[in-house]
Amino acid sequence: MKPKKSMMLLKMQALANELSSHDCRDRIIALRIGGNDLMNVVSLRRPRDLTLYDTPMGYVIKKCLCQYSLLVIFALTAPVCEHIDDHGVFGTRTLYGYRPWAGGGKTAIHPDQISVIEEALKVSPR
Repeated sequence: MKPKKSMMLLKMQALANELSSHDCRDRIIALRIGGNDLMNVVSLRRPRDLTLYDTPMGYVIKKCLCQYSLLVIFALTAPVCEHIDDHGVFGTRTLYGYRPWAGGGKTAIHPDQISVIEEALKVSPR
């Protein structure tokens, strides 16, 4: 007997199928997880001193990434960090917290974030 697919996985599969057959399919590089959108669904806001992964949404994002990776249709990128002036939370904690979960990349919403992303995700010489 096959295990039942979760409602989340079924909805993700439907989205992937829709996007796969869409006219703009060849222009879709990756899908970004809407961290703030997910937080708004449960009426939460992320405190400035915490990463999204430090909140209850961290579990949800990891679950989404694990389940969506089974579909292997589009790469997923980590949620953006809207607090562009706090490189401590954005750089070290956000990027290193996300690395094991989203291999598709990281989205910058401000040019000042690019160097921080590049530094955190560069290949180690070891």
